[in-house]
Amino acid sequence: MTELKPCPAGHKEVTIWMDESQFAKTSYVVFCHGTPVEPCGWRVKRDTEAEAIKAWNTRADDWQPIETAPKDGTIILVAVDVPGLVRMVRWASGGMYGVGCWANFPQRGNGGIGPIVLMVPPTRWQPLPQPPQEKD
Repeated sequence: MTELKPCPAGHKEVTIWMDESQFAKTSYVVFCHGTPVEPCGWRVKRDTEAEAIKAWNTRADDWQPIETAPKDGTIILVAVDVPGLVRMVRWASGGMYGVGCWANFPQRGNGGIGPIVLMVPPTRWQPLPQPPQEKD
């Protein structure tokens, strides 16, 4: 079997697992166990074992500790220690936010609901990717 890279959070115990659920087609999941004290949510799921290993080993490792994230209103992506949970947020402070928090600001269609404060604190962040370029 091909060796798996450590997870982006630095944990070393990474496993590939064949998901043979009776309700879905067979797929392969590479995931990080984390530690007993700090569970980890990093995982990839693909149709074949080779695709899952390739996706895990070639992912971008652009995630940085949340302590280094900009707090100037820049919109960023954040990850929390909940499997697969990534959110687009910005730092909000003052007024009802007090000293500050990470908040998701819905762009439209939110029925008048204001910013949504993340209930699980983010642990990592990365800048938003560049938008797709038009093909000539």
